[in-house]
Amino acid sequence: MTSARLLVGVLLAGGAGAFSPSCSHVAPRRMHAAPRARMLDLQPIQIPVIGSFIHEKLGPFGDVINFFLPIAIVAQLGALKDMGKRTARASHVLVPPERYGELLAAKAKIEAGELAFEDAARELSTCPSAKRGGDLGEFTTGKMVREFDAAVFDDSKPIGELQMVRTQFGWHLVSVASRST
Repeated sequence: MTSARLLVGVLLAGGAGAFSPSCSHVAPRRMHAAPRARMLDLQPIQIPVIGSFIHEKLGPFGDVINFFLPIAIVAQLGALKDMGKRTARASHVLVPPERYGELLAAKAKIEAGELAFEDAARELSTCPSAKRGGDLGEFTTGKMVREFDAAVFDDSKPIGELQMVRTQFGWHLVSVASRST
């Protein structure tokens, strides 16, 4: 179950207030939770039962825990969804398709040692990262467009090798600084 589905399920089940037996004024919201929760393939009784158990064992402190429990669960699930994803650090020079020739010439100069990659990014790139010499920082798989991701996370390409990549934004000259395995 995704964290978004869990959050929606918690909210549809009446939110944190619906968990507490002392909050009888929210009971009508809980009555409508079952059909909505069924649409999400949730068991509508599970979350309120957990809340009732906590309230029963901890008394008034249970209300506080019941309020923060869904938030904590969603936060943990959000952190878990990025586990196992690979990370990379890369820089790029982005130009529109009509300036492809300029990008090829810059690539040749960089490979010949006549031009620094950062200088090429500052001079040619249309991306806001040009101010940082094309540095995109560290990112995980799935954060960039598919073609760019494929080039950056391609283990057959050595770190630092310049790659030309075409995306919906134009042509990129990409240099990967690091890649996790």
